[in-house]
Amino acid sequence: HLPSVARLLGPERWADGLLPMVRSWLDDPVSAVREAAVRAIVTVAGEFGPAFCQAQLPGLLAELSQRPNYLWRQLFASLLSELAARGFLSYS
Repeated sequence: HLPSVARLLGPERWADGLLPMVRSWLDDPVSAVREAAVRAIVTVAGEFGPAFCQAQLPGLLAELSQRPNYLWRQLFASLLSELAARGFLSYS
């Protein structure tokens, strides 16, 4: 359902309205919820493309990479891996 909602809202409204909610899922104590957040972010990235990722995700990625708990760094690695595998990251 998330890609359909993303298409209806468009990238700007999704980033302003739903991205904060999905980001909050990354802090959930239940690992399945955190994993669902990663899938949601990757799915929406697929809908909006690399430009959306480069505009909306650097702050999130930087924040996750600095978390002291290994679980959040593991989540960062998972998100980074999924985005890179789909060509949504630029290394320039």
